[in-house]
Amino acid sequence: MSRRGVEEKALPEGWREMKLEDIGEIVTGTTPSTRVREYYDNGVYPFITPTDINSRKNISASERYLSVKGLRKGRFIPKGSLLVTCIASIGKNAILDKDGSCNQQINAVLPSDHYNTDYLYYLIENNSKHLLQHAGKSATAILNKKTFSKLTLIVPPLPEQKAIASLLETWDTAIEKTEALIAAKEKRFKWLLKTLVSDQWDNPKWRKVKLGEVCLIDRETLSSKTPAGYCFQYISLSDIGKGKLIQTQKYKFAEAPSRARRIVKQGDVLLATVRPNLQGFYIFKEDVEDCIVSTGFAVLTAKRHLLDSEYLFQMLFSDRMLAVCHAANVGSNYPAINSSDVPRFEVSIPSLLEQKVIAKLLDTTQREIKILAEIAGKYHTQKLGLMQKLLIGKWKVK
Repeated sequence: MSRRGVEEKALPEGWREMKLEDIGEIVTGTTPSTRVREYYDNGVYPFITPTDINSRKNISASERYLSVKGLRKGRFIPKGSLLVTCIASIGKNAILDKDGSCNQQINAVLPSDHYNTDYLYYLIENNSKHLLQHAGKSATAILNKKTFSKLTLIVPPLPEQKAIASLLETWDTAIEKTEALIAAKEKRFKWLLKTLVSDQWDNPKWRKVKLGEVCLIDRETLSSKTPAGYCFQYISLSDIGKGKLIQTQKYKFAEAPSRARRIVKQGDVLLATVRPNLQGFYIFKEDVEDCIVSTGFAVLTAKRHLLDSEYLFQMLFSDRMLAVCHAANVGSNYPAINSSDVPRFEVSIPSLLEQKVIAKLLDTTQREIKILAEIAGKYHTQKLGLMQKLLIGKWKVK
């Protein structure tokens, strides 16, 4: 990891190459026996494990906490220490916001007064792939304390460390605020779906109908006599995420999977009948001709005078509709719905006008979530670009 991105012949003025063990004390965590309840009962000190560390820079909460006795039995890690995962998810790191402890999968760096912990956090984050390169070659990647301590980093003088960290903190703040907005919007979407669809399922003003009464199901399929050279875009079960199209694959009929049979057109809704608990549902909005989907989907074409396709799509994600799908599942290890059962699904629907209003509210919220996710993605990209320049001294902070 020495001098990554910096020419060997020279470091930026004032910058030095330092071993981690020279930057601060290195402490490897340990786990007090879980059989001794008093080590954990009424615990107040965070006991950090790799699963507690996420994308946030600072950490103060954990799944488990240690009591005073537990802390004495484990490793005391003071507030302001840098926690670095060194087994499996190597390079995940965070700054401990309060006195606590960590397990043996984490090395804690307790920086001396000449080093800024926030700067070191970004430096480790930027070099996580290079930490992994120094890990032992085994089924589970392990970066032992000795190797970790000897790793070298390039660091600027303390005032420049603080300036760089402060600038990158601005991007982290923007990312965190955007992600908080996304979480709030997602919570609102779930509330809307529950309030407007699930909670109204038994509303006497809504109509109970069979899905086959308001939809055409699998209306068109490719026949076995389809010309061998016929080209189409194919969507398999794995190509659909939760409401998302991940990709399509181009095939000629003669070379296509045997499941490639169901014709899908703009406005159709896909319902995954294989492992429906994964919610592989999608509304096909693409204006693409010659698109075929797997027979693992039921292709639902709404009868427009009875059912709005956007509402149908949103309804699939409601708790009540998921319960209908679950009740129809056959098999436990690989649950699936028999295609012949789909037309008999009983659903509850409001008037066509109300369907459109509900669908628009839900769709608008999802669009807002998508826009915010794109903004957060741009912030992440910008931050990555800044780190790659600032942390090797290529760009200076004024």
